[in-house]
Amino acid sequence: MIKRLTANARKPNGFWGKLMIKKMNAGHYKMTAWALKKIKFPDKGIIVDIGCGGGNCVNILSSITNANIVGVDYSALCVKNAIKKNKKAIKDGRVEILQADVVHLPFKSNTIDCAVSVESVYFWNDPDKAFREIKRTLKPGGSLNIICEMIKNEDGTGSHSQIAEFLKLNYYSISELKNIFIRCGFDNVQSYLEKDNGWLLISGTA
Repeated sequence: MIKRLTANARKPNGFWGKLMIKKMNAGHYKMTAWALKKIKFPDKGIIVDIGCGGGNCVNILSSITNANIVGVDYSALCVKNAIKKNKKAIKDGRVEILQADVVHLPFKSNTIDCAVSVESVYFWNDPDKAFREIKRTLKPGGSLNIICEMIKNEDGTGSHSQIAEFLKLNYYSISELKNIFIRCGFDNVQSYLEKDNGWLLISGTA
């Protein structure tokens, strides 16, 4: 049962996917709230949540900024749940939820003010292509903010090694993530680590 549930973390679908979305919304809330407080968001323009899951981060963003929020996920079930969770904001024209893959984002170049992604970066099969696609959509000076808690040590060890192997995740150290940002053309790459919980925010500007 646990394996079926965990396996749905990559692309939630069906009954087990519904349970996983509920688990992710609850389990990631505190980390997401911690990280979002450290990000300077624009009060207008467009903020995109990439890999929006059940719509929890989108919901928080719509309450702390007047910018338009777009949630993107490649799971149809996640899109459905994110729409349900953000029903009022969608009706008010503040939020939009779209189904798309991180390597094929449905935005014109240089149109996004800020992008965030919570617990999604591990699942990007081609990380360089994904980072470059996000950078393409960002306005000059716009930021990409990666929020995650499954981070390995610089020596390659880590408490999440087994789950990373089971799900075939890209299991990164902080320096590896920084190198991807830099390699893909981002500037001002900075990281913030909440040591007690192992939460990481790493950001860069286009």
